[in-house]
This record gives sequence, C-alpha cells and structure tokens, in this order.
Amino acid sequence: MYLKTQICILEVQTDQFWNSPSVLCCNCGSLTPDVVEELIVLSYKMDTLFVGLDSEQRGMIREIRLLAHSLLIIYLHRNNSKALQSNSVAVRVWEQLLARIRSQNKLNGSGERTHESLIRTLGSFQDFVESNITKPFVIVDHLQSLVSSYQPPPLALENQLRQASAVINEPQGGSDNPLRFTAGLTLGVDIDADITNVMHTSQVYIQVVFPDFSRQLFKPKPADFRHFSKMKHRLITKVIFSHSTWSDPCYVDVSLVLKYAQDINEQEVVDFITSVLETSAEKSDKKIVKQIKNRADNLQDGYVELCSPVQIYVLPKSSSH
Repeated sequence: MYLKTQICILEVQTDQFWNSPSVLCCNCGSLTPDVVEELIVLSYKMDTLFVGLDSEQRGMIREIRLLAHSLLIIYLHRNNSKALQSNSVAVRVWEQLLARIRSQNKLNGSGERTHESLIRTLGSFQDFVESNITKPFVIVDHLQSLVSSYQPPPLALENQLRQASAVINEPQGGSDNPLRFTAGLTLGVDIDADITNVMHTSQVYIQVVFPDFSRQLFKPKPADFRHFSKMKHRLITKVIFSHSTWSDPCYVDVSLVLKYAQDINEQEVVDFITSVLETSAEKSDKKIVKQIKNRADNLQDGYVELCSPVQIYVLPKSSSH
C-alpha cells in the first residue's frame, strides 16, 4: 500500500501541469479528487489495519493524508482560481488544512524524526497564512512549492508487522438459495467470524451494503465476542436489518469493518470542496468528488474493511392478507 502511494505521489509531482502558472492552467493532469481520495483512504488503511508500526512509521503514513489534503486545495485553486479570493471560502479552506496539521501534531507527539517530515515543514504554515490571508495566490504558490518538492521517505518494514483481518464463516456467500422474508419487515442473519490482529474489539462493526449503496452498521455487544488471546477473537451474533424499498430479489454485501479516529471531519472537507467546485467544475469532476461515498471503505464515517464482503441473496415476499 505504501509503495502504491509513493508511485501515485510521484506521478502527480512529475506531471507537466506544475510548469504552468495556476492562473493560466486549469488542467491538473493526473491530479484529480479521485487520486486525492485514494491517497487518504490508503493512508487510513495502513494506519488502522497494521499492527507493529512504530511512532515514526505511523507519522510517515499520516503525512500522506496531509499531502493529499494540500493537493486537493491546489486542485481547487486551479479549477476555480477565484474561489480563494472569497474571504469566507479562503478562511474555511485554510482552517481545515490547519486543523489537520494540529491533529497530526497531537498524534505524533514530540518524538524526533530521522527524516525531513512534511508536518515539520508545515509547522510555520499557520503564521504564513495569517500574514498573507489577503494574498491567496501567494499562499497557494508557497503550498505548491512545498508539495512539489516533498519526497516520501522509504518505509522500512520489519518482521513484527501484522495486518488486522477477518474471515466470515457464516453467512456463506455465493448460494443460490435466497433468504426469504416478508417485504417491509426485518430479516435476521446469523454472523460467525474469526478476527485476527485486532486489539480493541469495540472498534469492530458489521456493515451491510445494499444495491443502492445505502449502508447499515451494527455494533456487536461485548458478549458477542469470544477472546482466544489479546489479538485473536471470534464473533458470534445476529444482525437484524431491513430496507423499505426492497421489492425484488437482490444481493446484499455483508462485511466486518474497523472504525478509526479521523484527523478531521472528512465529510465536511468533501462537502465543502464539492460545493465550491460546483460553481465552475464540469459534471464529471463533481461526480468524482461525490462518488467517495460509494467505496467499500467508508471514508466519511471512518471505517475500513477487515475482509472482503460476503454476498447473500435475499428474496422479499409479499405479506399475505
């Protein structure tokens, strides 16, 4: 995952659009909101799913989110150069970035880094923003110079690194025998799953995704877990879900997800940037920003999947009168 983020960052940094002034070039080449989203999601997944990372390694992974957020601001500026000339927009944009910087500083603590970190480089960014708040082009150019020169450090992995995961034993996917229930009522599904390399089972949720991409999340009770060791558990429970629009047979995805703490409210960032882009962006660009909600990993609410979804076939039937 880390290598994938490095390749993605390098592709953006070497794109030709950096050679053109932002006021003359609204084409961002390989830099799109979709790329930004992927970087943020991968960073959260590495930060959440892997056990055995030291504080410096986690700091390196978190910096990817900071870099991605900076890239999103650059994308916004190049696609709507007048946006940051509005005081209300500018204050909101910079405050969201500064909030992420403060959050990561708090998470990383005061530990020494062996590499030149982006968070350290942006340490005085708040003072720079405050002194140039009426000069949006100056701030963006400064941010762009920091981003374009940033080099993600190599991540040295050791043998103690383990990935959190889960295996769903029940229900079993791929069956042609549907689960039948009365339309408009609820359906109970037994869940039996093995969970590995998760220390806090209170962060484990069951996620149900319907064909229209709507979701239901279920928090198991503490008594639903059987603890074999500090990092190995078994979940045996039942989920009761419903969907008022069901009328035809369909497949429903069931998976286990792990909740994580976000740097900032990612939903607010996406909603705000989307609203600003909608004033000038093409429809394709707007869809890219909004499709973030349809991913398997739920960035808005702060969940990453512990396993691939199991598809179960459900068949609503009309109630008899």
